[in-house]
Amino acid sequence: MKVLHVCYADKEGGGAIGAHRLHTSMLSQNVDSTLLVIKKRTYDPTVQRVPRHIRLANLAGRHLSRFLLQLQKPADKSYRSLNILPTGIGNYINTLDADIVQLHWINENTIGIPEFRNIKKPVVWKLPDMWAFSGSEHYPPGNERAEKGYTKLNRIEGAGGLDIDRLIWKLKKKYWKDLDLTIVSPSKWLADRARASDLFRNYPVHNIANPINLDRYRPAANIASARKFFRLPVDKKLVLFVSLTRLTDPRKGFGFLEKCLEEYSKSINPAEYRFVVMGRRIPVPEIGGIEVINLGYLSEEADIALAYSAADVLAAPSYADNLPNTIKESMACGTPCVAFNTGGIPDMITHRESGYLCPVDDITEFCNGLQWVLSGKIEKLSIAARDAAIKFHDPENIVKMYLDLYENILANNRGNS
Repeated sequence: MKVLHVCYADKEGGGAIGAHRLHTSMLSQNVDSTLLVIKKRTYDPTVQRVPRHIRLANLAGRHLSRFLLQLQKPADKSYRSLNILPTGIGNYINTLDADIVQLHWINENTIGIPEFRNIKKPVVWKLPDMWAFSGSEHYPPGNERAEKGYTKLNRIEGAGGLDIDRLIWKLKKKYWKDLDLTIVSPSKWLADRARASDLFRNYPVHNIANPINLDRYRPAANIASARKFFRLPVDKKLVLFVSLTRLTDPRKGFGFLEKCLEEYSKSINPAEYRFVVMGRRIPVPEIGGIEVINLGYLSEEADIALAYSAADVLAAPSYADNLPNTIKESMACGTPCVAFNTGGIPDMITHRESGYLCPVDDITEFCNGLQWVLSGKIEKLSIAARDAAIKFHDPENIVKMYLDLYENILANNRGNS
Protein backbone atom coordinates (compact mmCIF):
# COMPACT_ATOMS: atom_id res chain seq x y z
CA MET A 1 0.00 0.00 0.00
CA LYS A 2 1.54 3.30 -1.14
CA VAL A 3 -0.05 6.45 0.24
CA LEU A 4 0.63 9.97 -1.01
CA HIS A 5 -0.43 12.69 1.43
CA VAL A 6 -0.91 16.18 -0.01
CA CYS A 7 -0.95 19.34 2.10
CA TYR A 8 0.05 22.98 1.73
CA ALA A 9 2.76 22.58 4.40
CA ASP A 10 4.19 20.05 6.83
CA LYS A 11 4.32 22.33 9.89
CA GLU A 12 2.60 25.41 11.35
CA GLY A 13 -1.17 25.43 11.35
CA GLY A 14 -3.51 22.71 12.56
CA GLY A 15 -4.05 21.18 9.12
CA ALA A 16 -0.33 20.87 8.43
CA ILE A 17 0.38 19.42 11.85
CA GLY A 18 -2.43 16.91 11.39
CA ALA A 19 -1.14 15.87 7.97
CA HIS A 20 2.41 15.34 9.22
CA ARG A 21 1.19 13.39 12.25
CA LEU A 22 -0.90 11.01 10.16
CA HIS A 23 1.96 10.57 7.68
CA THR A 24 4.52 9.80 10.41
CA SER A 25 2.04 7.54 12.20
CA MET A 26 1.72 5.52 9.01
CA LEU A 27 5.48 5.32 8.65
CA SER A 28 5.71 4.01 12.20
CA GLN A 29 3.29 1.23 11.19
CA ASN A 30 5.46 0.33 8.15
CA VAL A 31 3.14 1.95 5.61
CA ASP A 32 4.84 3.29 2.46
CA SER A 33 3.86 6.93 2.98
CA THR A 34 5.03 10.21 1.43
CA LEU A 35 3.93 13.76 2.23
CA LEU A 36 3.85 16.19 -0.72
CA VAL A 37 3.81 19.91 0.15
CA ILE A 38 4.12 23.38 -1.33
CA LYS A 39 5.88 24.77 1.74
CA LYS A 40 8.41 22.46 3.39
CA ARG A 41 9.16 23.67 6.91
CA THR A 42 10.80 20.58 8.41
CA TYR A 43 13.93 18.61 7.58
CA ASP A 44 11.94 15.38 7.33
CA PRO A 45 13.34 13.45 4.32
CA THR A 46 9.98 11.68 3.84
CA VAL A 47 8.39 15.05 3.01
CA GLN A 48 8.65 15.95 -0.66
CA ARG A 49 8.39 19.49 -2.02
CA VAL A 50 6.59 20.06 -5.34
CA PRO A 51 8.66 21.17 -8.36
CA ARG A 52 9.45 24.84 -8.90
CA HIS A 53 6.90 25.44 -11.68
CA ILE A 54 4.09 24.33 -9.35
CA ARG A 55 5.37 26.58 -6.58
CA LEU A 56 5.41 29.56 -8.96
CA ALA A 57 1.86 28.84 -10.11
CA ASN A 58 0.85 28.51 -6.47
CA LEU A 59 2.39 31.89 -5.67
CA ALA A 60 0.50 33.53 -8.54
CA GLY A 61 -2.74 31.94 -7.37
CA ARG A 62 -2.25 33.19 -3.81
CA HIS A 63 -1.64 36.77 -4.99
CA LEU A 64 -4.68 36.64 -7.28
CA SER A 65 -6.85 35.30 -4.45
CA ARG A 66 -5.86 38.10 -2.08
CA PHE A 67 -6.74 40.69 -4.71
CA LEU A 68 -10.10 39.13 -5.56
CA LEU A 69 -11.11 38.68 -1.93
CA GLN A 70 -10.97 42.46 -1.52
CA LEU A 71 -13.96 42.68 -3.88
CA GLN A 72 -16.16 41.02 -1.26
CA LYS A 73 -17.32 42.73 1.93
CA PRO A 74 -18.32 39.83 4.18
CA ALA A 75 -20.47 40.27 7.27
CA ASP A 76 -18.43 37.67 9.16
CA LYS A 77 -14.72 37.25 9.87
CA SER A 78 -14.24 33.70 8.61
CA TYR A 79 -10.90 32.97 6.97
CA ARG A 80 -11.42 32.54 3.21
CA SER A 81 -9.67 30.70 0.36
CA LEU A 82 -10.39 30.64 -3.38
CA ASN A 83 -8.20 27.95 -5.01
CA ILE A 84 -9.21 29.05 -8.50
CA LEU A 85 -5.90 28.98 -10.39
CA PRO A 86 -4.56 25.56 -11.53
CA THR A 87 -1.01 24.84 -10.38
CA GLY A 88 -0.34 21.62 -12.30
CA ILE A 89 -0.21 19.58 -9.11
CA GLY A 90 -3.08 17.35 -10.23
CA ASN A 91 -1.14 16.06 -13.23
CA TYR A 92 2.05 15.88 -11.17
CA ILE A 93 0.34 13.61 -8.64
CA ASN A 94 -0.45 11.19 -11.47
CA THR A 95 3.28 10.77 -12.18
CA LEU A 96 3.99 9.61 -8.63
CA ASP A 97 3.80 6.01 -7.50
CA ALA A 98 0.80 5.89 -5.17
CA ASP A 99 -2.25 3.71 -4.66
CA ILE A 100 -4.18 6.31 -2.66
CA VAL A 101 -4.01 10.11 -2.63
CA GLN A 102 -4.81 11.48 0.83
CA LEU A 103 -5.63 15.21 0.83
CA HIS A 104 -5.37 17.40 3.92
CA TRP A 105 -5.35 21.23 4.13
CA ILE A 106 -4.98 22.14 0.45
CA ASN A 107 -5.81 25.85 0.56
CA GLU A 108 -3.55 28.78 -0.25
CA ASN A 109 -4.12 27.55 -3.83
CA THR A 110 -2.38 24.20 -3.32
CA ILE A 111 -4.84 22.60 -5.76
CA GLY A 112 -7.12 24.58 -8.05
CA ILE A 113 -10.79 23.59 -7.82
CA PRO A 114 -10.89 22.44 -11.48
CA GLU A 115 -7.76 20.28 -10.94
CA PHE A 116 -9.50 17.73 -8.75
CA ARG A 117 -10.88 15.98 -11.81
CA ASN A 118 -7.35 15.65 -13.24
CA ILE A 119 -6.28 13.26 -10.46
CA LYS A 120 -6.53 9.71 -11.83
CA LYS A 121 -6.09 7.94 -8.49
CA PRO A 122 -8.62 7.35 -5.69
CA VAL A 123 -8.75 10.41 -3.44
CA VAL A 124 -9.44 10.43 0.30
CA TRP A 125 -9.90 13.94 1.70
CA LYS A 126 -9.47 14.47 5.44
CA LEU A 127 -11.35 17.67 6.18
CA PRO A 128 -9.58 20.10 8.53
CA ASP A 129 -12.52 22.54 8.44
CA MET A 130 -15.69 23.39 6.44
CA TRP A 131 -14.12 24.96 3.34
CA ALA A 132 -14.54 21.85 1.17
CA PHE A 133 -18.34 21.99 1.24
CA SER A 134 -18.83 25.75 1.73
CA GLY A 135 -18.07 28.71 -0.51
CA SER A 136 -14.76 30.38 0.19
CA GLU A 137 -15.30 30.38 3.98
CA HIS A 138 -13.48 27.95 6.26
CA TYR A 139 -15.99 28.34 9.09
CA PRO A 140 -19.14 29.96 7.63
CA PRO A 141 -21.78 31.41 9.95
CA GLY A 142 -24.77 29.07 9.96
CA ASN A 143 -25.41 25.99 7.82
CA GLU A 144 -28.09 27.14 5.38
CA ARG A 145 -25.95 28.04 2.37
CA ALA A 146 -23.79 24.90 2.57
CA GLU A 147 -26.85 22.67 2.91
CA LYS A 148 -29.26 24.34 0.47
CA GLY A 149 -26.83 25.91 -1.96
CA TYR A 150 -25.48 29.44 -2.27
CA THR A 151 -28.16 31.64 -3.81
CA LYS A 152 -28.71 35.37 -4.12
CA LEU A 153 -31.52 35.13 -1.59
CA ASN A 154 -29.68 33.46 1.29
CA ARG A 155 -26.60 35.65 1.48
CA ILE A 156 -25.69 36.60 5.04
CA GLU A 157 -27.34 39.84 6.11
CA GLY A 158 -24.91 42.73 6.11
CA ALA A 159 -22.59 41.29 3.44
CA GLY A 160 -21.72 43.50 0.48
CA GLY A 161 -19.65 43.67 -2.67
CA LEU A 162 -19.21 40.71 -5.01
CA ASP A 163 -20.59 37.45 -3.57
CA ILE A 164 -17.37 35.51 -4.00
CA ASP A 165 -18.60 32.84 -1.58
CA ARG A 166 -21.40 32.00 -4.03
CA LEU A 167 -19.09 32.04 -7.07
CA ILE A 168 -16.62 29.65 -5.44
CA TRP A 169 -19.43 27.31 -4.37
CA LYS A 170 -20.78 27.27 -7.95
CA LEU A 171 -17.28 26.47 -9.24
CA LYS A 172 -17.05 23.51 -6.84
CA LYS A 173 -20.54 22.40 -7.86
CA LYS A 174 -19.46 22.38 -11.50
CA TYR A 175 -16.14 20.57 -11.19
CA TRP A 176 -16.69 18.25 -8.22
CA LYS A 177 -19.30 15.97 -9.75
CA ASP A 178 -18.63 12.23 -9.99
CA LEU A 179 -15.12 12.32 -8.56
CA ASP A 180 -13.45 9.21 -7.15
CA LEU A 181 -13.65 10.88 -3.76
CA THR A 182 -14.09 9.66 -0.19
CA ILE A 183 -14.48 12.12 2.69
CA VAL A 184 -12.99 11.63 6.15
CA SER A 185 -13.84 13.90 9.05
CA PRO A 186 -11.86 13.79 12.31
CA SER A 187 -14.97 14.83 14.27
CA LYS A 188 -18.56 13.61 14.30
CA TRP A 189 -19.76 17.20 14.07
CA LEU A 190 -17.88 17.94 10.84
CA ALA A 191 -18.90 14.57 9.39
CA ASP A 192 -22.56 15.43 9.99
CA ARG A 193 -22.10 18.84 8.37
CA ALA A 194 -20.42 17.25 5.33
CA ARG A 195 -23.20 14.64 4.92
CA ALA A 196 -25.84 17.38 5.09
CA SER A 197 -24.09 19.61 2.55
CA ASP A 198 -25.26 19.97 -1.02
CA LEU A 199 -21.77 19.32 -2.38
CA PHE A 200 -20.93 16.14 -0.45
CA ARG A 201 -24.24 14.45 0.37
CA ASN A 202 -23.67 11.91 -2.42
CA TYR A 203 -20.11 11.05 -1.36
CA PRO A 204 -19.20 8.54 1.37
CA VAL A 205 -18.26 10.29 4.61
CA HIS A 206 -16.30 8.54 7.38
CA ASN A 207 -15.35 9.62 10.90
CA ILE A 208 -11.73 8.89 11.87
CA ALA A 209 -9.98 10.92 14.57
CA ASN A 210 -6.53 12.48 14.22
CA PRO A 211 -3.57 10.68 15.83
CA ILE A 212 -1.00 12.10 18.21
CA ASN A 213 2.36 10.76 19.30
CA LEU A 214 1.47 9.62 22.81
CA ASP A 215 5.12 8.99 23.71
CA ARG A 216 6.02 12.57 22.85
CA TYR A 217 2.93 14.16 24.36
CA ARG A 218 2.73 12.68 27.83
CA PRO A 219 2.67 13.96 31.41
CA ALA A 220 6.00 15.27 32.69
CA ALA A 221 7.70 13.06 35.26
CA ASN A 222 8.08 16.03 37.60
CA ILE A 223 5.68 18.98 37.41
CA ALA A 224 7.83 21.20 39.63
CA SER A 225 10.79 20.69 37.28
CA ALA A 226 8.60 21.48 34.27
CA ARG A 227 7.60 24.77 35.88
CA LYS A 228 11.16 25.65 36.80
CA PHE A 229 12.23 25.01 33.19
CA PHE A 230 9.92 27.85 32.08
CA ARG A 231 10.57 29.94 35.23
CA LEU A 232 6.96 29.49 36.28
CA PRO A 233 5.98 29.67 39.96
CA VAL A 234 5.63 26.25 41.56
CA ASP A 235 3.18 27.45 44.22
CA LYS A 236 0.54 29.09 41.96
CA LYS A 237 -2.44 27.78 40.00
CA LEU A 238 -1.64 28.08 36.30
CA VAL A 239 -4.33 28.66 33.66
CA LEU A 240 -2.94 28.07 30.16
CA PHE A 241 -4.16 29.58 26.89
CA VAL A 242 -2.69 28.62 23.50
CA SER A 243 -3.08 30.60 20.29
CA LEU A 244 -0.97 30.34 17.15
CA THR A 245 -3.31 32.68 15.25
CA ARG A 246 -3.88 36.37 15.85
CA LEU A 247 -5.54 37.17 19.17
CA THR A 248 -8.22 39.14 17.33
CA ASP A 249 -9.44 35.96 15.58
CA PRO A 250 -12.95 35.79 17.08
CA ARG A 251 -13.19 32.03 16.51
CA LYS A 252 -10.50 31.29 19.12
CA GLY A 253 -12.31 33.21 21.85
CA PHE A 254 -9.56 35.27 23.48
CA GLY A 255 -11.93 38.23 23.87
CA PHE A 256 -14.34 35.99 25.74
CA LEU A 257 -11.56 34.61 27.93
CA GLU A 258 -10.49 38.12 28.93
CA LYS A 259 -14.01 38.85 30.17
CA CYS A 260 -14.14 35.46 31.84
CA LEU A 261 -10.91 36.01 33.79
CA GLU A 262 -12.12 39.46 34.85
CA GLU A 263 -15.22 37.82 36.29
CA TYR A 264 -13.39 34.81 37.73
CA SER A 265 -10.94 37.04 39.57
CA LYS A 266 -13.81 38.42 41.67
CA SER A 267 -14.31 35.07 43.41
CA ILE A 268 -10.64 34.15 43.97
CA ASN A 269 -7.43 35.64 45.25
CA PRO A 270 -5.73 36.69 41.95
CA ALA A 271 -2.30 36.55 43.62
CA GLU A 272 -2.63 32.76 43.84
CA TYR A 273 -3.03 32.41 40.06
CA ARG A 274 -1.07 33.03 36.88
CA PHE A 275 -2.38 33.25 33.32
CA VAL A 276 0.17 31.52 31.04
CA VAL A 277 0.09 32.10 27.28
CA MET A 278 1.80 29.93 24.67
CA GLY A 279 2.03 31.25 21.10
CA ARG A 280 0.93 34.82 20.51
CA ARG A 281 2.14 37.24 23.15
CA ILE A 282 -0.44 39.19 25.14
CA PRO A 283 0.68 42.83 25.54
CA VAL A 284 -0.81 43.37 29.02
CA PRO A 285 0.80 42.60 32.40
CA GLU A 286 -2.38 41.29 34.03
CA ILE A 287 -6.04 40.45 33.47
CA GLY A 288 -8.41 40.91 36.37
CA GLY A 289 -5.43 41.18 38.69
CA ILE A 290 -4.07 37.81 37.48
CA GLU A 291 -0.48 38.19 36.29
CA VAL A 292 0.13 37.25 32.64
CA ILE A 293 3.19 35.15 31.74
CA ASN A 294 4.07 34.89 28.06
CA LEU A 295 5.98 31.79 26.99
CA GLY A 296 6.03 32.95 23.36
CA TYR A 297 6.07 30.60 20.40
CA LEU A 298 7.56 27.17 21.15
CA SER A 299 8.78 25.22 18.12
CA GLU A 300 10.04 22.01 19.73
CA GLU A 301 7.40 19.42 20.60
CA ALA A 302 9.29 18.42 23.75
CA ASP A 303 9.01 22.00 25.01
CA ILE A 304 5.35 22.23 24.02
CA ALA A 305 4.51 19.03 25.89
CA LEU A 306 6.41 20.29 28.93
CA ALA A 307 4.43 23.55 28.89
CA TYR A 308 1.13 21.67 28.88
CA SER A 309 2.33 19.51 31.77
CA ALA A 310 3.33 22.59 33.76
CA ALA A 311 -0.22 24.01 33.70
CA ASP A 312 -3.15 23.01 35.91
CA VAL A 313 -5.83 23.63 33.27
CA LEU A 314 -6.13 24.64 29.63
CA ALA A 315 -8.75 27.29 28.88
CA ALA A 316 -9.97 26.69 25.30
CA PRO A 317 -12.97 28.91 24.48
CA SER A 318 -13.04 28.15 20.74
CA TYR A 319 -16.36 29.04 19.11
CA ALA A 320 -16.02 26.65 16.16
CA ASP A 321 -13.43 23.95 15.74
CA ASN A 322 -12.93 20.45 14.37
CA LEU A 323 -10.61 18.56 16.75
CA PRO A 324 -8.33 21.29 18.12
CA ASN A 325 -4.69 20.22 18.48
CA THR A 326 -4.42 22.28 21.66
CA ILE A 327 -7.04 20.20 23.48
CA LYS A 328 -5.67 16.95 22.10
CA GLU A 329 -2.11 17.80 23.15
CA SER A 330 -3.12 19.11 26.56
CA MET A 331 -5.15 16.01 27.45
CA ALA A 332 -2.37 13.71 26.23
CA CYS A 333 -0.08 15.53 28.68
CA GLY A 334 -2.59 14.97 31.48
CA THR A 335 -3.78 18.58 31.66
CA PRO A 336 -7.59 18.83 31.72
CA CYS A 337 -9.43 21.41 29.64
CA VAL A 338 -12.35 23.78 30.05
CA ALA A 339 -13.98 24.40 26.68
CA PHE A 340 -17.21 25.21 24.89
CA ASN A 341 -19.56 22.34 24.12
CA THR A 342 -19.38 22.89 20.37
CA GLY A 343 -17.93 21.49 17.15
CA GLY A 344 -15.81 18.37 17.58
CA ILE A 345 -14.74 19.24 21.13
CA PRO A 346 -17.34 16.95 22.84
CA ASP A 347 -15.75 14.02 20.95
CA MET A 348 -12.64 14.51 23.08
CA ILE A 349 -13.90 15.74 26.46
CA THR A 350 -16.40 13.94 28.67
CA HIS A 351 -18.05 16.57 30.85
CA ARG A 352 -16.95 16.49 34.50
CA GLU A 353 -14.97 13.32 33.87
CA SER A 354 -11.98 14.19 31.69
CA GLY A 355 -12.61 17.95 31.56
CA TYR A 356 -15.40 20.50 31.62
CA LEU A 357 -17.77 21.55 28.82
CA CYS A 358 -19.92 24.64 29.02
CA PRO A 359 -22.44 26.38 26.75
CA VAL A 360 -20.98 28.77 24.19
CA ASP A 361 -20.52 32.32 25.51
CA ASP A 362 -21.56 31.39 29.06
CA ILE A 363 -19.08 33.25 31.26
CA THR A 364 -20.61 31.97 34.50
CA GLU A 365 -20.34 28.33 33.44
CA PHE A 366 -16.79 28.80 32.10
CA CYS A 367 -15.80 30.24 35.48
CA ASN A 368 -17.52 27.30 37.17
CA GLY A 369 -15.49 24.99 34.95
CA LEU A 370 -12.20 26.60 35.93
CA GLN A 371 -13.17 26.41 39.58
CA TRP A 372 -14.28 22.77 39.26
CA VAL A 373 -10.94 21.74 37.75
CA LEU A 374 -8.71 23.83 39.99
CA SER A 375 -10.45 22.90 43.23
CA GLY A 376 -10.88 19.22 42.41
CA LYS A 377 -8.65 16.19 42.61
CA ILE A 378 -6.12 17.25 39.97
CA GLU A 379 -4.27 13.93 39.90
CA LYS A 380 -7.45 11.91 39.25
CA LEU A 381 -8.62 14.34 36.58
CA SER A 382 -5.18 14.32 34.96
CA ILE A 383 -5.28 10.53 34.67
CA ALA A 384 -8.78 10.68 33.15
CA ALA A 385 -7.67 13.26 30.57
CA ARG A 386 -4.64 11.17 29.60
CA ASP A 387 -6.72 7.97 29.36
CA ALA A 388 -9.26 9.72 27.11
CA ALA A 389 -6.48 10.91 24.79
CA ILE A 390 -5.00 7.41 24.57
CA LYS A 391 -8.39 5.90 23.76
CA PHE A 392 -9.32 8.48 21.12
CA HIS A 393 -6.01 9.40 19.44
CA ASP A 394 -3.97 6.18 19.50
CA PRO A 395 -1.91 6.18 16.24
CA GLU A 396 -1.97 2.40 15.80
CA ASN A 397 -5.76 2.22 15.88
CA ILE A 398 -6.19 5.23 13.62
CA VAL A 399 -3.74 3.96 11.01
CA LYS A 400 -5.56 0.62 10.97
CA MET A 401 -8.87 2.41 10.34
CA TYR A 402 -7.34 4.28 7.42
CA LEU A 403 -5.76 1.15 5.93
CA ASP A 404 -9.10 -0.67 6.15
CA LEU A 405 -10.75 2.27 4.39
CA TYR A 406 -8.08 2.34 1.67
CA GLU A 407 -8.41 -1.41 1.07
CA ASN A 408 -12.18 -1.13 0.70
CA ILE A 409 -11.83 1.74 -1.78
CA LEU A 410 -9.29 -0.14 -3.88
CA ALA A 411 -11.32 -3.37 -3.74
CA ASN A 412 -14.44 -1.52 -4.93
CA ASN A 413 -12.46 0.10 -7.74
CA ARG A 414 -11.13 -3.29 -8.85
CA GLY A 415 -14.65 -4.70 -8.76
CA ASN A 416 -15.97 -1.86 -10.91
CA SER A 417 -13.17 -2.00 -13.47
